[in-house]
Amino acid sequence: MFYDQVIAMTSKETQPKATARGGSATWALIFLLAAPSWAADAPLSLADVIDHALARNPGLQAIRRQAELAQAGKLTAAQWLYNPELATSMESGSGDDYELGLDISQQFELGGQRNYRKTIAEANIQRGASLIANSERQLRYEVTTLFLEILALESRIELTAKKLGIAMKIAETTEALFNAGQIPVVEHNLARLQFLQARGGRAQLAAQLRRTRLQLAALMGSKTNVTLKGELEAKEQNFDRKSLLDHALATRPDLRSMEHRSDMAQSELDLTRAGITPDLEVGAFYKREKVSLGNLSESDHSLGLRFRVGLPMLNRKKGEVAQSQARLRIAEATGLDLRAQIERDLDLSLNRLSIAGQMVALYKTEINPLPKENLKVFEEAYQAGEVGLLEVLRAEEEQNRVHLAYLDAVLEYNLATAALESVVGRGLAK
Repeated sequence: MFYDQVIAMTSKETQPKATARGGSATWALIFLLAAPSWAADAPLSLADVIDHALARNPGLQAIRRQAELAQAGKLTAAQWLYNPELATSMESGSGDDYELGLDISQQFELGGQRNYRKTIAEANIQRGASLIANSERQLRYEVTTLFLEILALESRIELTAKKLGIAMKIAETTEALFNAGQIPVVEHNLARLQFLQARGGRAQLAAQLRRTRLQLAALMGSKTNVTLKGELEAKEQNFDRKSLLDHALATRPDLRSMEHRSDMAQSELDLTRAGITPDLEVGAFYKREKVSLGNLSESDHSLGLRFRVGLPMLNRKKGEVAQSQARLRIAEATGLDLRAQIERDLDLSLNRLSIAGQMVALYKTEINPLPKENLKVFEEAYQAGEVGLLEVLRAEEEQNRVHLAYLDAVLEYNLATAALESVVGRGLAK
């Protein structure tokens, strides 16, 4: 028989009535054989998973390490650019003639260049902190999305297992009816096809669940699968667009990062302009020499100061100033574009959430009750002998299909909520 490929049957010839009552055991066995297996760890809530990811995610750890470079840059900016220079000289001539020299000098930046570099370094540290916060925001969204998908896949596998059991009952019933010559071969083959599709669909869901679990474990910095706890809900929520937008524009870390980048560009422009003023070199020198002429000799000592400064005539750093101005304009334009993108993303997320909410409400109020009512009618008709078992199974199959579709609607509502939270930059009150 066809079902020998799936499960050992105790009897090769099955009557329609006996088949209808004997399918539950075979369905349970298939469910146990096909159920995915993984380690039973302590279940984690969404908050637990996010905390684990924020603490252990390898990519986030690398970004945090980069912040140490910014701190080192602040130390570099605070130090003097030039070290003192010391020079000595010694010359000897004929006889006792000689000349000794000692020169010490220090070069100083003018125009407040050192302060501008310190300002740039401080802005870079703040920008690094904003980049870390934005990476954490994105990681929360990715983790939340995978968490919700895992919950949905687990529920879908349960519903699909029930669907598989119903499909097997239908296939067994139709095979018995076909052997009895009561239905055509087309209906018999269609039932077999639906059973195979249900079995293959559940195997694909199990593989997808394992893959999604591994993806979540990778984000959490874990080497093993994780066990989750939680349930998908779709409670009605109302949000004020203006308050959400104001909060996003005021707190989004990627926008703060762009603002710090603009501050850096402005300070870099100021530094470039200050660099037009040449550095000042201040030096002190000491010289001692002895000159002999015949029987006469004379020694001389000299001490003095020296100042040296370039003349900014040929190089006014026009190219560097133009480049700094362009970088400032780019940073400002990018910031404005990001603000507009945040507003667009907020509108799209609100629209997505609204549509998802409407679909959930439609299923709750209108769609979900219909297959339940139909199944009740067919069960009563079956008890009265007005319809066969196959019609009851078809009604049960339709109810299961609606449950799967409702699960998709609830998942979409939760994903839309997570997307809105990511756009706003904070959790939304449930």
